[in-house]
Amino acid sequence: MIPTPIVKVDYLSFRESGQFSARDTAYAEQDSALEPFMAYSPSLSAFAKTIEMRKKHPIDRGTLIEVLTEQYASYGVKLPENVSALSEKHTFSITTAHQASLFLGPLYYVYKILSAVSLSRQLKEVYPDHDFVPVFVLGAEDHDLDEIDHVRLYGKKITWKTQQTGSTGAMSLSEIGAALQQVTEQLGPSSAAKDLKVLLEKCYKPERTLGVATAHFVAELFKDYGVVVANLNDRRFKQNFSSIIEREILEQASQKLIAEAVSGLEEVGYSQQAHARDINFFYLQPGRRDRLVVNGDRIEVLDTDISWSTEEIKAEVASHPERFSPNVVMRPLLQETALPNLAYVGGGGELAYWLERKAQFAEFGVPYPVLVRRDSAWWINQKQAKRMEKLGVTKLDLLGDEHQMLKRYVTSNNDDDLDFSEELATLDALFKNLAARAEAVDPTLGPRALAHGALADKQVTKLQKRLVRTLKKQQSESVDQIVALRAELLPGGGLQERKDSFMEQYVLYGSHFFDVLLEHFDPLDMRLKVFVES
Repeated sequence: MIPTPIVKVDYLSFRESGQFSARDTAYAEQDSALEPFMAYSPSLSAFAKTIEMRKKHPIDRGTLIEVLTEQYASYGVKLPENVSALSEKHTFSITTAHQASLFLGPLYYVYKILSAVSLSRQLKEVYPDHDFVPVFVLGAEDHDLDEIDHVRLYGKKITWKTQQTGSTGAMSLSEIGAALQQVTEQLGPSSAAKDLKVLLEKCYKPERTLGVATAHFVAELFKDYGVVVANLNDRRFKQNFSSIIEREILEQASQKLIAEAVSGLEEVGYSQQAHARDINFFYLQPGRRDRLVVNGDRIEVLDTDISWSTEEIKAEVASHPERFSPNVVMRPLLQETALPNLAYVGGGGELAYWLERKAQFAEFGVPYPVLVRRDSAWWINQKQAKRMEKLGVTKLDLLGDEHQMLKRYVTSNNDDDLDFSEELATLDALFKNLAARAEAVDPTLGPRALAHGALADKQVTKLQKRLVRTLKKQQSESVDQIVALRAELLPGGGLQERKDSFMEQYVLYGSHFFDVLLEHFDPLDMRLKVFVES
């Protein structure tokens, strides 16, 4: 029988944890400086307006159901009840999205999905006359292979080695065998591990593409949570999007609007997140995804001999909309035209580029969703918690700067007090007094006295650093244990969610891991959730 983890959950503000960017922290605190770039506040009450807004912008639900039905059939997965629910006008989606990362990449992949599930459940309680479906949109058109070709499991980076080019979601898994074997060998003998191995081998078949495998994996893992998986790289979705494709190519409206938004954000202290080009589409060919550019009176596919006149590009979009692939600037618009969406659930970096999009959405007449920051979590297992207790280090100690943490640790475990602040204050007062007396005799001597004081201050500080280094050597066993513990809990100096795979916990607890996360997840409560096993 697979156990359920017993945890204690603490909450830390983003600011207190020190693990989030200034913009991410500002959004969590709902800084008023960001209000002009948002349509709605991330709150349950805001959805009353969002629902009414969305009703005025209906989508082609028939096409949505048709495409989803076909996609699920291709995975060999039973169609979720929530797919048919999306045909009803009172049903709306709560959407999150990500690229086709190998074996779902870092933990935040599943955190995003579970955050969408959590929000959908909350909305159903507050608005019982409507239904809310968590939708995971697979970003299968990106071509940044280096971002998605690996997974980190138990500190080991496992990479899918392939020389393929073009959209990663369309890449063949014919070379997946070595990476899949490395992962399954790492998972161990537990009951949940055995189930996971079977599922991985079922989804990541060598005759499939990465996009199909990823969609199937997500669909299977989250089938009991009402999650619907959608790949928007389909001709029918893009046909409904073709008027926007044509406008963007011929009028190049987005770049100017986003530049203005970026300028406004820079005025309140936030840098540009995503770069808008004159045309924000790629052109898809087998094994290729190339940027569209303007060259005089023609539209060209960069690094090819393909080009069109104005009338020719209109015909190409009308005949083959599936060949036009949106970049990060246009992808949100495609998503919002294909889905009856109310909210986008994303990480700090994603919300940063969504905040640059409000005017662009208005220009194209597309409804702008509520922006919801996904849950962030930090998982401390039972052994790690015991080591923390034994070493006498706290969560905030580990989350802070490593050098300062070790300095506090070794000095607090030393009989002699190495806090020289009183001595430094005494020196400061002494040399200020000497400077005043010297200046009374000769005005040029006052600054010299202060300079000698600054030199004395440096020498005392240097002595303090040497003493700390000596203490670290004397307490090297404990220091090494703390450094190793911090490396486990904060790989690369950051939260596990940015590096480690969900599989490390899943092989221990199976779907109970998701259940425990969901019990405490609430993306509208923008704090770091700290799970400590007991």
